[in-house]
Amino acid sequence: MTLRPLLLLLLVLTISLPAAAASPVPAPRRIELRVAGVDARVRPLACGIARLPDGRVYDWRCTDVSNRVLLAHAWGAFHALSRAYDRGVLTRGRILRVTGRDGVVRRYRLRWARVMTRDFTIRGVSWWGRAFGPTAVPSITLVTCRGATSNRRLVVRFELVPSR
Repeated sequence: MTLRPLLLLLLVLTISLPAAAASPVPAPRRIELRVAGVDARVRPLACGIARLPDGRVYDWRCTDVSNRVLLAHAWGAFHALSRAYDRGVLTRGRILRVTGRDGVVRRYRLRWARVMTRDFTIRGVSWWGRAFGPTAVPSITLVTCRGATSNRRLVVRFELVPSR
């Protein structure tokens, strides 16, 4: 095989291989998003639970290890988050401080915030995949309900700020 076809094959393989998921995000014990007035303890939630039991923040571990998803009701712990979205203060670059169960405080930078319906799709990725799917950078995603019948979701994605 000559060098040109070998390089072409290598290029095709490199482009077609899926991106590797980020490293696992440590389990959070507490989150703080000052701009939204969110300061809450995080509790684990088993994967098989279909409804949140109360108004607290839950770490739902049914997702990829690169994307830690935290759930809470909009009438509960994420009421302030929902109101912050309405006020327009959830802007790119805002910092979420997360204290892990290991005691280490990590900072995550807001990447995007969107209200999504069940049929929401961008570039072929559904709202479910966009909110709960794997990420290339270690991420934390906050999810809460929206609308009078809770038929929409506010999804807020944060990405890990590299330590200095």
